[in-house]
Amino acid sequence: MDSKTSKLELIQGKIEDFWNELSIELQQEIKEGLTELDQGKRISYESFINKICS
Repeated sequence: MDSKTSKLELIQGKIEDFWNELSIELQQEIKEGLTELDQGKRISYESFINKICS
């Protein structure tokens, strides 16, 4: 598929937005994470990796 075809399909609504394919729960988690980031609640990458790897 070339870029012109892709753009045409997007305009015609033939390609679904990935957001609509996510579960409601996952959408909510993403929204909560974005809200936390907007509020300045961040951790370093190193802290994140240590948390999920331990």
